[in-house]
Amino acid sequence: MRETFDPPAEGINLVSLVRGEELLRATWVHYRSSSFLSLRIWTPRKDGSGYVPTKRGATVRKHELRDVRDAIDSAIQLAERESLEHESR
Repeated sequence: MRETFDPPAEGINLVSLVRGEELLRATWVHYRSSSFLSLRIWTPRKDGSGYVPTKRGATVRKHELRDVRDAIDSAIQLAERESLEHESR
């Protein structure tokens, strides 16, 4: 039997993005005196009473956050440039 749980009480849900029937959740988590960003796919419970986390996901440690932010900023710039190029065709 797979263990199910909701986001930890000490976690702060930053965003939940709908992806079909699943969610991509970004949560700030405190665990064993550490804090980190958790990016995880959640799937609906079979009884419909909420969501359960899958094994698909990643964590970002505090010292990695600035690098990940810079990578996301770069991705946003690339996506915006692609959109502008597509519109101009």
